[in-house]
Amino acid sequence: MSAPAIAQGPTPPPTTSPPSAPATPTDKALAQAKKDNRRVEIESMRSESATFYANPDGKTVRMELSTQPIRVKNADGKGFTPIDTTLVEADGAIKPKAAHGGLVLSAGRDKTLLKGSAGDATAKITMPSALPEPRLKGNTATYSDAYGEGRDLVVTAGATGFRQQITIAERPTGPISSRFRWTCPKGCRSRRTPPVDPPS
Repeated sequence: MSAPAIAQGPTPPPTTSPPSAPATPTDKALAQAKKDNRRVEIESMRSESATFYANPDGKTVRMELSTQPIRVKNADGKGFTPIDTTLVEADGAIKPKAAHGGLVLSAGRDKTLLKGSAGDATAKITMPSALPEPRLKGNTATYSDAYGEGRDLVVTAGATGFRQQITIAERPTGPISSRFRWTCPKGCRSRRTPPVDPPS
């Protein structure tokens, strides 16, 4: 007498674990920081004024925020370049290597001292007469005798703008004045300050 046949159901498919989510740049930095026991920058979180670090505990993130920009976004929109206000001459103009505001200084032989831009707005400063070729040193351009003999115009480039001043070779015996034309976009405001008497 033969044994009864035992019915068998279909073989169940093998169990598989769900695919794990890909590690984010922050996850990778946290893991690396814990492994190396040092903080690791999360470069994908950079901004013009903020830097983010994964801490060695592998769990927390530190943000360091600057009061002014420390980077400028690249022209192609990808990544950043550290601020560098060193002035260089190229294509007949003088510019900082990397700064905000689109500052352009005169290379000499024209009256437009500088131009600056923000978005679609542009401002400029024009001198009464053509400027001499400047001497460049770091982030400073010096236009010798720009306001007359012994009165130099000095322009210093910054991360977000500029500063200009006049240096005088000899102490004046009375009041002096200097003129320039300031052209600014709509909405820009300026104010006049009273003249300063030379110290006695």
